[in-house]
Amino acid sequence: MKPINVGFEVIKVDDNTWDVLIMGEDAVLKSFVQVYDRLFYIEESVFDRKPAVIAPDFPNHLHASAWKEYWVTAFADPDNACQDCPTVKQLFGFIERARKNAHNE
Repeated sequence: MKPINVGFEVIKVDDNTWDVLIMGEDAVLKSFVQVYDRLFYIEESVFDRKPAVIAPDFPNHLHASAWKEYWVTAFADPDNACQDCPTVKQLFGFIERARKNAHNE
């Protein structure tokens, strides 16, 4: 699989809450919300009215940044991402299926 181009931003909500904003192709965003049940898909964000996903409620900047960096690393080289991690395998499978479905429409 080719590298997946997605942008991640860590956002401070308040002193004890951090979110991660995910921006990218719709197949990736919709796949994230299929894998993680606590994420929110936004059809028209304030960022150029493009879709986005919010991964909410990290307790601090370190946790939010670690989660972000995990996916940045996995998306940079999907073929060498964790092969034994069910979440990675599931997310990449959803992305591939969503891309195929979008291509066939």
